[in-house]
Amino acid sequence: MVSWDMAAQDIDNARKTLADTIRQHVHNQVGYWRQLPRLAIEGEGRTGYLGDAEYVYGYNVLPIPYGPGGYGRVAINCNNGDLLWITNDSGNLAFLPARDDMILSLLPESIDGAVTLAKFQERAAQPYFNSHDVAQVEQWRREIWKMHHPEPLQEFMDYILAERARKATCSADPLAAKQ
Repeated sequence: MVSWDMAAQDIDNARKTLADTIRQHVHNQVGYWRQLPRLAIEGEGRTGYLGDAEYVYGYNVLPIPYGPGGYGRVAINCNNGDLLWITNDSGNLAFLPARDDMILSLLPESIDGAVTLAKFQERAAQPYFNSHDVAQVEQWRREIWKMHHPEPLQEFMDYILAERARKATCSADPLAAKQ
């Protein structure tokens, strides 16, 4: 007969193993997560502005809810795929390693890199509201990106121009190209 202490230890070990498996699953999708900051800033100012997008392009973390009702805040580090706990202690934002109980409360779709990337790509491809001044929004994006990212601004602009060229090529009328 198995004692309660042994059963409890087995359950704790299984929970730890499952949390580590989830951590590894998220980490293995780092290729998706690394694309999100640029897409987040590109999506801003099109149909509006999202508060969580600032975490993505500003801190390189993707906030995801956990727990009943999604009241807790876990984040995926977009640089390396680590799972973090977002905490705000006396007004100081901090990112600490996520605890196992937090990780075990995550919904599977919230840690699916392909699904998340597709949502960000869709938002970044939205047309601008008619009332938005496109040049002003793009200038704002450049300033925000430069403020949050030490890499040269030119790299960001090259990315934007390449994306526009790709979209123009993809949306070109194939019949018109043959004429």
